[in-house]
Order: sequence, then C-alpha cells, then structure tokens
Amino acid sequence: MRVRMHPNAFAVFALIAGLIVGAAAHADPLSAARPGDPVSASDRRGTFWISSNATTHLNADLGPAPLQGIRGPRVSPDGSRIVFAALGDLWMVDLDQKLLAQGKPPKGRHLIKDEPLDFDPAWSSDGTQLAYVSDRSGMPEIWLRDMKTAKERQLTTSNEAIASPSWSPDGERIAFFKIPNAGDPGLKSLNVVAVFTGDVVQLRSDVRTAGPVSWSPDGKTLALKVRVQAAAPPHDSAGRILLISLAGAPDRVVAPESGLSPRLTRGEGPVWSPDGTKIAYVDEGILSVVPVVPRGAHAGEIAGPAHTLTSEFADSPSWTGDSKAIVYLATDRLKRLTLDGDVADVQPNLTWLRDIPQGRTVVWAGRLWDGGSAGYRENVDIVIDGDVITAIEPHIQRDKQVHVVNASKRTVIPGLIDTRARMASSFGERLGRLWLSFGITSVREWGEDPYSALERRESWASGRRPGPRDFFVKAPDDVGMARGGDFLRRELERAQRLEYDLAASDENVFVHASGTAAARPMTFGLGSDAAQIAAEPGMTMMPNLALGGGFVVKALRDPAVLANTQIAALYTDDERAALKTFVNQARPRLADLQRNLTAGQLAERDLVARGGQIVLGSGAPSVPYGLGFLVECELAQDGGLSPLQVLQAATSGAAAALGVDKQLGTVMAGKLADLAIVDGDPLSRISDLANISGVVADGRYYISDELLQH
Repeated sequence: MRVRMHPNAFAVFALIAGLIVGAAAHADPLSAARPGDPVSASDRRGTFWISSNATTHLNADLGPAPLQGIRGPRVSPDGSRIVFAALGDLWMVDLDQKLLAQGKPPKGRHLIKDEPLDFDPAWSSDGTQLAYVSDRSGMPEIWLRDMKTAKERQLTTSNEAIASPSWSPDGERIAFFKIPNAGDPGLKSLNVVAVFTGDVVQLRSDVRTAGPVSWSPDGKTLALKVRVQAAAPPHDSAGRILLISLAGAPDRVVAPESGLSPRLTRGEGPVWSPDGTKIAYVDEGILSVVPVVPRGAHAGEIAGPAHTLTSEFADSPSWTGDSKAIVYLATDRLKRLTLDGDVADVQPNLTWLRDIPQGRTVVWAGRLWDGGSAGYRENVDIVIDGDVITAIEPHIQRDKQVHVVNASKRTVIPGLIDTRARMASSFGERLGRLWLSFGITSVREWGEDPYSALERRESWASGRRPGPRDFFVKAPDDVGMARGGDFLRRELERAQRLEYDLAASDENVFVHASGTAAARPMTFGLGSDAAQIAAEPGMTMMPNLALGGGFVVKALRDPAVLANTQIAALYTDDERAALKTFVNQARPRLADLQRNLTAGQLAERDLVARGGQIVLGSGAPSVPYGLGFLVECELAQDGGLSPLQVLQAATSGAAAALGVDKQLGTVMAGKLADLAIVDGDPLSRISDLANISGVVADGRYYISDELLQH
C-alpha cells in the first residue's frame, strides 16, 4: 500500500512493544488545503467535514467574549431559575417571563463566587436546597445550600474526590460518585449519602459511566448509562440504561428500541421525569424521550417507542418539576423545550474577559534557551509588555518602577507543552496550579466533554484561577461514529461554534482537526518501512512512553520519582499512598513493562535519527498530572535523545504540531510570554526540569512556592 502524508498532518502514535500504531493520511483530497481551512475525506461511510480552531482563542479580540463554558445546567423544579457552573463558580439565571416575551435575554448573576472550584449543582425536588461540589475544604465534597437563607454546610468528608450529586425525590438522600485517587479514572464507585446524618452507603465499587445518576419517583431505583459488549463475535459495544434497585433486586439493563450509542458522555443522561413516566436522554447528539414504567418492580423498563425532540446538538437535559418541559444546552445556547414543541432561547447575556497583565515585566535570565538555538544566551533581559515579549536584550539596571523577576542564577526556557492529557474538575482548583508548578504553560486536552473543557479554559484565561492554556480536542472514539456522518456533522458545527478542535473516527475513517487532515488507521511493525514513513515531512509522532508503562517502570526503579516536590505539596496523604499502591501493583509485570519501554525508546530514537518529529504527551491522569510529563521527558533522554532534542519536542516542536508556533514555543520578540524558570541546566540534565522556581503564563509571573500552597 502506498502512503503519502499531507504536509499538515498531526498523527498520534503509540510506540509500545515494538509497534507503531497510528494514522496515515490520504494526501490527494487534501492537497489544496491550507491550515485552518475546512477539509473533507470521503469514505464509503460518508463525507466528514473537519476544521481547525487551535489558534482561535489565541488570536481572539481582547474585548468581552460570550461565556461558552457553561457546565451542568439544572432548571429549578418550578421552572423559574437555572443554575450552572462557569468560570469555576456557580451562576443563577432568573427566567423573567416578561423579558422572554419581549425577546430579551434573561439576567444571569453569580450565585457562589469564591476561590475554590464549585461545580455539579443539583436541585432538591422541592427547590429549597441546592447540592453542589466544592473543594473549599481541600477535596471536592458535597455542600448543601439553603436557597432561602443562603446558609451552607458540608455534607460529605471523603479521602477521594466526589462528583455528580443527585437528589432522591423525598429529599433525604443524595447519590454521587467517588473518583479513585490513582489508577483508572473512568472507574468510579456509586454511593448514597443520607442528607440528615451524613451516613454513606456504597452501592457499587466499579461503575464505568459518565454520570450523574437519576432517581425513579418512588426513590427505589437508580438509572445510569453504561456500555455493554456483545458476547458473540464481533463483540460490538452498545449503550444501555442500567437500572439499580435500592431494595436489593437484581440489576436490569434496558434501551430504547432504536438503541443507544456506546459513547459515555456526562451530558447524555438518562434523566427520569419527576412523574416517572418518561426518561429523557441524548444519543448521537439528539435529545429524545422514551416512555417507561414509572414505579414498582419494573420501574424504568421501556414502555413504548422513543420520540425525538431536537435536530440540533443537545447536552445536559434537566426536567421541570411538572414533567412538561426540559432545559438543555443546544450547541452553544441554553434552551427550554416543552413536550408540546415550543422552544425558547434562555441564554443569559454573560461575558468573560481575558486577564492581560498591565505594565511591563522584565525577566532577568542568567541563562536563556530560546527554543530554537542549540545553546544558551547569558545574562539577558526578557522584556514583557502585557502578555507579549517585546524585546530580548543584554541585561541592564532598570528603574525601580519596572517589575524585574530576578532569575540571574537560573535558566529560562519556553513554557512546556503537554500534548496529551485528560482533565477533570474532580481534581479541583489545584489542577491549574499543579500544571504551572511543573513549568507546563499549555496543555492539549483530549476529552469527551467540551463544556467542562471550555469552563476550564475560560476560568484560567480570565484569571479567576491560575492555570495553563487549554487547547481542547474532542478525542477520537473508536465506537463513536458507528452511525455515520450526521452525528459528525453536528459535532463539527459545535466544534466550530465553541472553538475547539475535533478528532473523530469510526471503523474506517480517522479525521483530526488540529492539523486539518483526514486519515485512515494503520498498524505496522518496525520491520517494515514504518519508520521511514513516519519520518516523512509533516508527520509528527507522540511516543507516550510514560503512559505505556514507562512511568511505573521509572517509579519502581527509582522510588525518588514519587517523592517529587510538587506531588508532596499538592497531593493529599491518601492520594500519595494510592499512587504508591498503583505503582507497586505493577511490580509483577516489571520485566514485561521494561521490554515494552525499551522497544518504545528504540523506536523513538530511530525515528528522530531519521529526521522525524516528535511531541511529548503524558496521558494524565493515568499518570500523575505534571509528574507524568516530567517522566516522559526523562524517558526520552534515557532512551538516547539529547536534552536539546527533548526540550525541542516539549516546546517549539509541540507548538508547531498544534499550529500555534507563531505565538508560542520559543522565546522571541512578538511571541506570547510563556516561560519556565529552572534551577539547573536542562540542556545537560533533563531531570533538572523538576526544579521549577517560577513560571510566566500569558505574561503573569507566578512563584512556585505560592503555587504549591495546598
């Protein structure tokens, strides 16, 4: 088979166990494409349109921008208010019928505005209380707010992060998930807490779902979406609604006659109507309702055909208390839909503003590696006006009015870029500080939930909380495209309107928007021409050595890895213990993991020797945030790359692969000011990247000691 690479392709590969698994692009239909242009790839399953939005928010107008990161909207039982998370806070929208009748947007206001991260709001059935998750006590816990008096109290105290609270109809219990401190972050435990006593009962220890759960009206059954796999070949996966009895009856699994996609996304439901007669759900982006048995031993079982309510992309449906209307996210707008077919736009006119530092900051660098040179420049001043580097010049004494960061005994490098991580609000406010404490100023987030990612991006970019730049890409899902092109077209429209990248695949087609390329999956051994193909111009590789077992190999060989300063400061005792347990559980497989790692390192070294390009991605949180990226860098050097090659892959190479090299990746006049300040000599020892004393993120200087305050 002849393979030719499109010059803009950014293919992701796993170099594990001596195999390269990746994407080989079709050049012919893309030969006229320019970066940022929409392109198409034809396949027997249809035509899929893809465009790149990687640089959009870097080049955005500095004026107020519409708030897009609206997460988990929930309508009050009386239908008069909507609460949601945005910018890391909770917001309230008052649905003034007079304003809506006049075609005016409803008014939004802060409900809770504080330094901790607040998310996942849920109304009690009588509307008098609001449950939500906040990390104000250290870990994400459930808090209760009296909606009349505004008094609040902490309900749970856990050694694991908590997410997705859901009230029982009688207001006496709340179902929720616990997220494991280490290991597989997708595997959760399902629990119920008594509102009056705080007593917690675990219902399931190993649930794989996106959540939240939904209660039957009699409070005896919980419904949640899961993925099941057929027993017979070809063992295809399918989505199902799992019905869990709180009375001890066997679990039941149901689905509408039309079926459910196996994709698991937090905004899809199922959501039981308060009267129990219907379940609302989102499948392939479309909002539908299906009649169900409301109560008794057969509660939740399908009682008739499903009815489609929308043709646009829908997310996060919630019912009014009378079961007559649903509020949901319609691509980039909040809407209210009645079962009679009336639709009202209820999007508040809320905006956010990028936080640009005022005035001038000068970083006095004892040594500067600018991201492009082979060595250091010594004793220079990096002049930053606002968030832009305006000059790099020999050091001089400055006026006292100028803010000077004294790094005269340190090394300054471009901010590091982790090109593969998944992020979760369950890690709390500290997540942004943890990234920065490792010198990581940009992260390519792979995930399923764009609304949560946009909420993070806007929270960090607005200055509400410190954090890196978040380049979100909706990750490929090998089962997500099974129903053809309509869903992908809706996904593309949402990606364009919400300004994120899209990567999507089915059994035959792979499309990736960050490089405006379309591709078909291939698997080939290193004994073929794989390395030569991968080294062709335009192909960028992501080794994923740490994610493929290298992290635990490194930690088992050198226990000092887990004694990292940042982890010691920002992880709890329970989280550090869980991390050690996770690593030690892999000890029986150490020999196999070492062989796989060695094969991957050899493949990586061979690729670079042939002129191929690599970027580095940690795969967090399967490995620890920040620390996983540091280990990835160290594994690359251990495998034979020079510190210079590793640093280039972690900075300028990553920026080029993301299409933002005109703004990021090197320290030059005209570039955005993202810098890491290192105690040490990273061009000699890449492990010195562990010693970050400070960071400049979008022009704002952070001292590491302040970032590491728990």
